[in-house]
Amino acid sequence: MEFRNLTPFDALCFASLDAHDTPHRTIVMRVVYRITRDAQGATVLAPMDEDAVPLCLEDECFDALNTSSPRQESDLAPYKPACDVMVIGSAHAPQGRPQPKVRVNCRIQRPDGAMPLPERPLGLNPFMAPSLDALNAWQAATQRAQGTSKPGEVLLDKTLIVTGERHFRRLPWPLVPLGKLVQLLSLGGVKPKPWRLTAPVPFTTLPLRYEYAWGGQSRINAGEAAAKRVPKAARLTRPQRAEHPDAQLPETEQAVAHDVCEYNPLGRGAVSGWWLKATRAKSVPAPRIERPNARVSAKDFWRNAQKPAELASASCLPAGFGALARAWQPRRALAGTYDQHWLDTRHPWLPEDFDFAYWNCAPSDQQVPYLVGDEWLSFTNLCAADAPGVQTDQDGNHVLRFALPRHRAFVLTRWHDGLLLPLPMRIDTLIADLDAHRIDLVWRLVLPESLPIRVAEARYEMNPDAPLVRMAHPPAEENVHG
Repeated sequence: MEFRNLTPFDALCFASLDAHDTPHRTIVMRVVYRITRDAQGATVLAPMDEDAVPLCLEDECFDALNTSSPRQESDLAPYKPACDVMVIGSAHAPQGRPQPKVRVNCRIQRPDGAMPLPERPLGLNPFMAPSLDALNAWQAATQRAQGTSKPGEVLLDKTLIVTGERHFRRLPWPLVPLGKLVQLLSLGGVKPKPWRLTAPVPFTTLPLRYEYAWGGQSRINAGEAAAKRVPKAARLTRPQRAEHPDAQLPETEQAVAHDVCEYNPLGRGAVSGWWLKATRAKSVPAPRIERPNARVSAKDFWRNAQKPAELASASCLPAGFGALARAWQPRRALAGTYDQHWLDTRHPWLPEDFDFAYWNCAPSDQQVPYLVGDEWLSFTNLCAADAPGVQTDQDGNHVLRFALPRHRAFVLTRWHDGLLLPLPMRIDTLIADLDAHRIDLVWRLVLPESLPIRVAEARYEMNPDAPLVRMAHPPAEENVHG
């Protein structure tokens, strides 16, 4: 099959396999819009077709790989069962005034539709007309329905709370023995916490990255003074140290003990009890991004330190709007089992228990049905007050709201028997890069390789009412045979 890109945007066709090892062709296109205003002052999206943004061919991080959170993931996914919605941006305090906490929100909603009209009333039998009162009531109900719109389906409505800098602080030493005494007198019924969470410091802006969410790691290197205080149970064994990623570093820089939060190794707040004792830490940075219904507490911090391998509570999950790294849980579990059975029976193909939801990199609550291009997007306190299109609501929040344009990406397939068949592509990735004032849409189509398609042409239609195939003016390449 020959592939042609007849659009000003970057597009690519590559080979892929489905869950049953059936060969397919995946066609992917990235369309980027600039957030701007039209002549009437309304917020709109203008396609950046004069300087097409290339497809993302490899995973990108904000800073160094594996030491900073993902910025975006490669577009070369063979298939996504849902649409990823991700936001790159920062939390901004309303009016630019420092506040201890700020609520940020991302919302996607289908456009409003027409209300269903009531059915015309019937008489008592097929030979009788309905009563005049029934007809009048029906006409009034019909007029109300015609003058009322039906709210569109809400696909995504996610709120996060972003706080200023805060810490988990160890209680002064006189209070610790007192707490143990209380626990003894209550026969263990009361278990006081030797740590507290400080009040957040007012702030104006914070990047929404997983480095500020719950997570982290506990590590002590051989050259640190705390290394001699690490208990034997927490120390890495000799084989573990040999397999450690930093095994080639100088010995003083190699880890003697190392625990990692499997859900977000880059965050803050998740430390092990042995690390607290060995380092004699009195203060630990607390997460600054959390969910409204799962706020982090000192109790969560202390419970996690006692049993870091267990999930202390829902608060001990990273909160954010960005992509989750491939190696983080729970996404990693979707990749399947790579064991001896896989080596003997499936290598190099995907394991039998591979879940194609693995290719979705957004948090599960940001995976929505495929977008079609007419949805309304709104972002609250995720843009600066002077950003293009930002307005201030009655509560003083910065709100950016606009609709996706009703453009259509599709592939015109030319079959060996002469058939011309346009096949719609699906939007399976939306990246709102609010720092760059742009929206990236990734369209995708998966075609079985067995289809007798001679040529596949990537096309883009900006007029939603235009026909996808115009037979009156056949293109010159019709005479080209694949």
